[in-house]
Amino acid sequence: MKRILSLLMLLLCVSTQAQTFQGYTKVVADANALQALNPYDIHQVVRMRGYASAAAADGAIFYFDTTSVTATNTVSVFKPTSVSGAGRWIRQDPMFQAGSTTVPSITFGLDSNTGFANSAADQIDIINGGLRKWYITSGGAFTAVGAQTIGTTTGDLTLNTGAANGNILLSPHGTGGVGIGATPSAGANSLKIGGTTASTTTATGSLINAGGFGNAGAANIGGVTAVTDTTEATTGGVAALKSSGGIYAAKKIVGNTDLIVNTSLLYADSAASKVGVGTTGPDRKLDVLDANNAQLRLSQADGTVYTDIGTLSTGHTLITNSYGGRITSTTVNDTSVLARQVQGGLAFDGVTASTKSVATVPSVGTSDITLASTFISNASQATFTCVAFLGSSGSYTHVAAGSFAIRIDTTSLLVLFYGATTSDYNVWTYAGFGSTYNGKIVNLAVTKSSSGNAVIYINGVDVSSLGSFTSSGTPPTWQGSITNTYLMCGAGKSDAIFNGTIFSATLFNRALSAAEVVTLANQGVQEADKWGSLGTAFYTGSFAAGTDLWGTDPSRTVSAPIAANADGAGVPPTSDWMKVTTGGTQNLYTYRSSGFSAYLSKRVKMTADIFIPAGSPITHVSLGSVFTAGTAGYDRTAAIAVTAGSTTTVTGDFVFVSGYMVIRNCDSSGSNVSIASGNSFYVKNVTISRAGAILDADLSVGVGYQVPDHSSNKYHGVVSATGTAWTRSNQRGQILWTTPANTSGNMQVLAQTALPVNALITDIVAYSTGTPTIYMGNASAGTNIVAAVALSASTYKALVMFDRLTTTGNLWINSSATNQVNLAINYMLANP
Repeated sequence: MKRILSLLMLLLCVSTQAQTFQGYTKVVADANALQALNPYDIHQVVRMRGYASAAAADGAIFYFDTTSVTATNTVSVFKPTSVSGAGRWIRQDPMFQAGSTTVPSITFGLDSNTGFANSAADQIDIINGGLRKWYITSGGAFTAVGAQTIGTTTGDLTLNTGAANGNILLSPHGTGGVGIGATPSAGANSLKIGGTTASTTTATGSLINAGGFGNAGAANIGGVTAVTDTTEATTGGVAALKSSGGIYAAKKIVGNTDLIVNTSLLYADSAASKVGVGTTGPDRKLDVLDANNAQLRLSQADGTVYTDIGTLSTGHTLITNSYGGRITSTTVNDTSVLARQVQGGLAFDGVTASTKSVATVPSVGTSDITLASTFISNASQATFTCVAFLGSSGSYTHVAAGSFAIRIDTTSLLVLFYGATTSDYNVWTYAGFGSTYNGKIVNLAVTKSSSGNAVIYINGVDVSSLGSFTSSGTPPTWQGSITNTYLMCGAGKSDAIFNGTIFSATLFNRALSAAEVVTLANQGVQEADKWGSLGTAFYTGSFAAGTDLWGTDPSRTVSAPIAANADGAGVPPTSDWMKVTTGGTQNLYTYRSSGFSAYLSKRVKMTADIFIPAGSPITHVSLGSVFTAGTAGYDRTAAIAVTAGSTTTVTGDFVFVSGYMVIRNCDSSGSNVSIASGNSFYVKNVTISRAGAILDADLSVGVGYQVPDHSSNKYHGVVSATGTAWTRSNQRGQILWTTPANTSGNMQVLAQTALPVNALITDIVAYSTGTPTIYMGNASAGTNIVAAVALSASTYKALVMFDRLTTTGNLWINSSATNQVNLAINYMLANP
């Protein structure tokens, strides 16, 4: 083949060079023979078979240029050995001729204007009929000159990149596009398919795509578009049709299956014909689920004029409105609607310095508590205003180590708990309080318990999630100790006075449940709760002496004291336990009934250590006043988990309703559960104390400057004589006051102004366990109201009848002895 090509090239060369050179052609074997050849032997055109040898067959055609002095390069230029000056063999192949569109350097047959040319460096031109149709650049680009067509006469046209992972790119320039069977519409890089085949399946149509389809721009589709993929949509983004953006429909969207928006934001159950908002299991035609807020809002003006309707976690129905009104059903099955009516209160002017309402209360320490207040706050508040706070100072400052405060300003509500210093604190902040609640009646309750953060309720609804918990320094845990002597309302500092009206302030020695907070908001403190105490327990059970055993019923046994390891290694782990044992397959319990009659219908708190032997079937116990399931939170505690092989300290509160204090085993729901004969639990360190409201200060209706405490503790508070006013005033009032312990001499009643000027004292009754002689007047050591009345021990004494305070509201008592004197001072604001 190579010899045939060489012969063709020789013939071509002879024909193209005949006009330039005379003589005949000579053939030499290789480059050495070419250089040895004498060019002047009329060998002006020579064919060399090969460079190294004739067998290499890689030679070329050379002509002799008598004027060339180009240096030999052993490829295209050779100097004959017989030539000393000018004269060189020059390679004269067609590939070294540039050619042109009219005369290509390489032509085919007798067609002299069709072939190949070289019009630019490193470029091959394809010439057809004297016109350049295509060219190949040095970069390998195969480029058409003008509009050209690549096609086949029959069969397929295949563009293949080979085995490598190469791409086939169609890159129109400018506003050009790509057309398949049609000219593309104007638009940069557009694609137009001119087929008319209708698509009825995934394998038919003008465009068939077996893989994915990505489109970064808009897509307009005419006709009916069918998605035949049957993949079910999931929350993970798997679906037959998926959109990362919105979907707009100018007409109806119709379907025959469920509609799901963001899992449960909106859920339409097509089979059950029900719609859920916030739930995937709607139980009614419309079911709205929200555990934190009212489930339905009816708005007249967006965000400002509305009514909220919701169901609380207790099952109560709560209706509130933007004005501050609220009603709550008392029970799930109760068709009546009861609400606590707020009719009056103690108004604070927000201006007069040192204005306050303060009561002396025991320090709560680490006890669980609930601090609650009902109030209306006006729009403008000082920075350090407090609705209520527990602190060690009665001198207008909640910013003190160990204090616990409910603070507001113009925009925010804060719950603050200070640690060892005022730089160490935990705080919950609700920045949207002012814009939502200013000018409206608010019942606020904060619970602080032995676990977790404080929980904040507004109008019976847990709003803890509306605020944020932050801290500073080395903050106390929310279970830390509060150091307090006073509960103060209306002032955070002497120059930060509350601007609004306070209706009540309540302090419990326990953390109320969500249901109890609702009851407090609507009905106030329940009778069973009006005797909370932080004092000593009224019952302590110690079984070391084998006495004071609790009872049980036949076939069960109670024994004490049980020594350590008496029933096996570690059973019980220490001494002085009371052991309660079954005598058959039955529920196990023990009880005490004597000595508790004074506490009937009162809420109590019971604490006990319970030891459960290893392998015991007992998993839960309940403390209460019933032997059956009862009602958790009312006559018994919820079921308390205990661990076999260890001791658990169990505690809880309940209303003492039956005359029995009961400890029993139960299941996780609180129901009785039978266990096999011979099983036991061990009890020791039982204490029972008063649970409920330590202070129940009623500021809704008043007269004078004493705030009554409706709890059994009678921690009556006092109100500043200036800067406050009763919005609904009584005409009659009473001051209940006790002289300080171990104090004699002159003492000012309430330690401040006691009565309004011109108040008429109708009577004063005194009581003491001793026999002091007392005097009373409008000033220290005064005697104008009571002059030298000797009291009899443990006897009530009427001191005065009708005496008007015409110049001052101050009232003083002078006692000759240190015995405490209890005074009941009744008065009225006008003549009868």
